[in-house]
Amino acid sequence: MSTTEIEKTNLEAHAELCAERYINLQDKLENLDTRMDTIECNINEIKTLVSEMKDQRNKQLIGWGVGIIGTLIGAVSFLVYNLIKLKS
Repeated sequence: MSTTEIEKTNLEAHAELCAERYINLQDKLENLDTRMDTIECNINEIKTLVSEMKDQRNKQLIGWGVGIIGTLIGAVSFLVYNLIKLKS
């Protein structure tokens, strides 16, 4: 006799099998909840790392920009000084 046939004929067997199924379902849901919490922590960690990398990249770009602008100002100042010196 199959499980469903036993359940159809015996209410106690049906109740026991339903309780077992419920326990298995509850265990699976708890396992899923734990896995989702782990995934959420990993996603938050990734978001933090991406944000930190963005901040580092912005600081690097600002540093390069300041260096290039400083070099250009120095070169222009040098050229203007030599131009004024040549005219006098």
